Amino acid sequence: MITHGHVHVNKVWGIPQFWLVWMVLTMNVSAGIGVIGMASPMLQEVFGGSLIGVAGKFSMLDKTQLTAIAGVAAGFAALLSLFNIVGRFFWASLSDKLGL
Repeated sequence: MITHGHVHVNKVWGIPQFWLVWMVLTMNVSAGIGVIGMASPMLQEVFGGSLIGVAGKFSMLDKTQLTAIAGVAAGFAALLSLFNIVGRFFWASLSDKLGL
């Protein structure tokens, strides 16, 4: 049987593992925000016209096509954000159920 040691909240600030976990969490959240924040421009520039079924580079498209591409990329970024939110609740709930 595995027993878990408990540390009082007043003492946790002095434990190196707490600060390491805190740093990893901070970097993870920062990276996630960075990816979600840049998802739409990255999609637009990398995939260009193929997002709307048009051949051609990003710089060769007209204003109407660029608007359509921006809409598709924004929808994908919104979907990415939604899965980010749902995943946080799902994985946290699963962790609680498994006792991790």
